[in-house]
Amino acid sequence: MRIKYNLIINLANLTKTEWDLFLYIGRFQDRMGCVEGVYYRDVIKNTGMCKQSFYNALAGLVEKGVISYQKNSEIDYDIRILGNEFPTQESFKQGYIKLNRRIFRATKFLELKAKEKFLALEFLKITHENASSYQKPKENFFKKYCRMLGVTKRVIRSYLHHLRKLFSIGIKDGKYFITYLHTVFKDDNRRSQELQHFDHLVKKECQRRHIRYDIQAIQDTAKLIQQYRQEVGGTADMLLVLAGCIDSSVRLIKKDDRTLRPDYVHKLIREALELPSYAS
Repeated sequence: MRIKYNLIINLANLTKTEWDLFLYIGRFQDRMGCVEGVYYRDVIKNTGMCKQSFYNALAGLVEKGVISYQKNSEIDYDIRILGNEFPTQESFKQGYIKLNRRIFRATKFLELKAKEKFLALEFLKITHENASSYQKPKENFFKKYCRMLGVTKRVIRSYLHHLRKLFSIGIKDGKYFITYLHTVFKDDNRRSQELQHFDHLVKKECQRRHIRYDIQAIQDTAKLIQQYRQEVGGTADMLLVLAGCIDSSVRLIKKDDRTLRPDYVHKLIREALELPSYAS
């Protein structure tokens, strides 16, 4: 749920639907920038784009060097955000924007034009996400962003007008001052970044196996990854155990009756790990 500062320039010329797809996959990436099991129906449901727009956005992001992808199942894609790996703690020192904020799914952000979305991330970067205000002489400011975005001063002014929903933007002594607004960029703490990533992985396993689910069942099953990963030596191994147990939980059930049952999956995990059963 992070995007490195040095990758933001690659987003300057995205279309609206490319932005919608990029922000959607950004919510579920792992520390290597990978998102497994991106299903077009989920993207359509969450962004409002049509099926053809999804395929156009996917191709556009590839063409612009933002992502690569593989089709590893009949229904979904495994996508990588190029250059967005965080393999070690040292990687985080390069600077990044957190995408786990409600604003990135709020109407007032989604309604921004494509280049306005880019400027929002650019301004988050140059204010170091609340560390400082940004200031730059007016003429230098226009020269920089007119060249970067290929638009006129008048267009930049219209962008700034709309971005005042997100930033304090003013002119003093011939300089532009841009300041991060605390109330706008609060983290979304309703569910941790890690658990949202695990939710997505559980949903992927269900969709690939044609298993019915609801949100609560997905979330309850995702928590089992956290609960038992130390038993098997880490998250990656626990995901393999979980996938096998989800599959076992419905293997002999007819397609119409296949439903995710977290309690049963939990029981199978304990059996697989040779742990004692819970007392009834």
